[in-house]
Amino acid sequence: MNPQDAPIIEAGIYFVTEPDFAIMLLRRLVVSLVLLFATSRAATPARSITDLFQVSVDSTVGGNCAQYGTDKLQQLLNDALTLCNEAIDGMNDYINSNRGSATLLEARRLINAYFRTPPVADRPNLLSNYQRVANWITGGGPVNNGQNPNKPWLFCSDSWLIRKSMSDQAFDINGQPVQNGNGSPSSIADNPDYVAAQQRETDAQDGMQAYPYWSPVLNTYVFDVAYGPLATDGYCRDPGNKGATNHEGMFSVVTICPQSFTGVGIRSIAANPIQKSQIRRGNPPAGAQPLGNVLPEATTLFHELFHLVLGFQATLPEDGIEEYGTSEMLQIVRVDAAQNPETYAAVAVAYDYTLNAGQDSNGNRIEFFSGYATQG
Repeated sequence: MNPQDAPIIEAGIYFVTEPDFAIMLLRRLVVSLVLLFATSRAATPARSITDLFQVSVDSTVGGNCAQYGTDKLQQLLNDALTLCNEAIDGMNDYINSNRGSATLLEARRLINAYFRTPPVADRPNLLSNYQRVANWITGGGPVNNGQNPNKPWLFCSDSWLIRKSMSDQAFDINGQPVQNGNGSPSSIADNPDYVAAQQRETDAQDGMQAYPYWSPVLNTYVFDVAYGPLATDGYCRDPGNKGATNHEGMFSVVTICPQSFTGVGIRSIAANPIQKSQIRRGNPPAGAQPLGNVLPEATTLFHELFHLVLGFQATLPEDGIEEYGTSEMLQIVRVDAAQNPETYAAVAVAYDYTLNAGQDSNGNRIEFFSGYATQG
């Protein structure tokens, strides 16, 4: 519930006709506690980015964030929390059918569209996922669904990894060359655990060859496909890739690719709505503004926080393929929508516009439940 809903709820109390004064006092107390909770939650700031993550601004360290600085990263984190809290408000209104909310109908249309009209039993889990991310932003704690107590890393490029071959010299957790029992160099392929890890990733990539990537920052190996001909070509080489999360043993890592730093803040792109009636059977007219065109740069970090905090089991669709396009998100099955981080991010960004982008002369708000900006 938003603090601005308070006058509506309190005003409702004045019209209570219950003659029992004790019951009236109890109702007032409940409302006060609800308002206190809403106000305290909204006022709880994000933790410092360096409290939550290990971040390097040393330009000589692979994956460093020197180009952007911790102030920029903090702003992204603050914006992610804003979006998360607004989504929590909308989800609470949706679950509780809060008649005092000025945006209940908009919340219903949005959540039913993106989360595929979730049954009553599933709705608390959707809310919980948002709450767990918000709680981690404000309080920190273990990641990967509670399995990793260690402080995660945040990188601003994929240069924290260098691709190797299985025949290359292996290094240990101290960054030292590994030797065989006879003192000769040991290759990566000599380690059966690495061989098994390579095979698992190859299988996960539908047979596409996986390679070992060495991290001189973390002194560990990550297995992934090749992204280009050079050993330094990584995940971010593809302009369509915005960010990634890795859970490797007791290391958890979030990578924000350089192309995600767009400079676009929350609602810094004005909504350009059309009438709802102009969208027929999901087909918008030319010039309609898709939700994907107004996403703030904090969307990538917000998305990755679901992977980081909740772990992959709860944040990957059943086929392991995430959906990012608006039209695809609006068509995936319900169970996949509930495990697709971009769906959570899209709902939060869309609801932020509904709450804050104003109303027309008839009181209609901006909506993106169709995937496009509409009003009226």
